[in-house]
Amino acid sequence: MAQDVLSIPATSTPSERVFSKAGNIIDSRRSQLSFKNANTLIFLAYNQKLLTWEVSYLRIERKRIAYFSLL
Repeated sequence: MAQDVLSIPATSTPSERVFSKAGNIIDSRRSQLSFKNANTLIFLAYNQKLLTWEVSYLRIERKRIAYFSLL
């Protein structure tokens, strides 16, 4: 019973990563950054790998379509 009450709570790693990236984006040098722009930068920073993959996939797909249209 004591273990249930006094156990260490699990951390939420994804949310900690977002707060870390947000802290890197919003600092004293960017104090005039608007709320909308700050949200956009945080979103892009957090999803950079996904967006990079998507752009790479679209480039490959475009090349594939161009190649097959020449045949």
